[in-house]
Amino acid sequence: MSIKKNMTYMRAIKKSNSTNKMHLLRILLLTASTLIVTACSNGPSSSEAEKAVKKTFLGGCSQIEMKEFTKTNGIQVSDRNYKVEAKYSVRLPSTSARQAHIQEALAALKKADAELQTANAVSQKYKNDLDAFTQSGGSISEFEMQNKSRFYEMVNAERLISAYEEMKKNGPSRVRDLLQSELRKECPRVSNEVLQAFFNPNVALESYSDALTREFTGAIHMIKTDNGWEERR
Repeated sequence: MSIKKNMTYMRAIKKSNSTNKMHLLRILLLTASTLIVTACSNGPSSSEAEKAVKKTFLGGCSQIEMKEFTKTNGIQVSDRNYKVEAKYSVRLPSTSARQAHIQEALAALKKADAELQTANAVSQKYKNDLDAFTQSGGSISEFEMQNKSRFYEMVNAERLISAYEEMKKNGPSRVRDLLQSELRKECPRVSNEVLQAFFNPNVALESYSDALTREFTGAIHMIKTDNGWEERR
């Protein structure tokens, strides 16, 4: 009986130890969860993060709007430092000044297209006639002497072709640079990241006649001050 009692006693001790371990594990898990929730709740709010992002990336620019801001993650770096990850939309509204620039630029490019076709036709006709003349036994100098006015027209057409092709190639980028420069004057603290999103070679000039919207994701470091959470400078 003594041996059986001892075995029963040992099993009871093992069961008690197992129960205590499970209870301790639950306490540890609850403590960790409480710490995590506390850390998150002590971090910047979504509105504080949005305000910081607006100040950092938009520089307080009244001509650019932030839409659909969502705080996606928060990482506590230290007691007073926090890293906020977010996604948001930035909208560049259309303005009458920007529309005027675009209409003028598009009209100039359209005119250049028409004049380029005319210049190409003049140049090609001269070259075709010259080829026919030399193939029949005549010389280039003879043809030029007999067609002086056409020769000068061809030379002028070639100059126009070079100028119009350069305009078509670089004109749109110059217009975008102008629009960006004007916005930069109005909003000197807007970030280059935002400007690059709206004024890059992939944006067609016609697009600037309407409002443009771009999607962003990123992170911002914030610091806790006496006035609440602010962006870390």
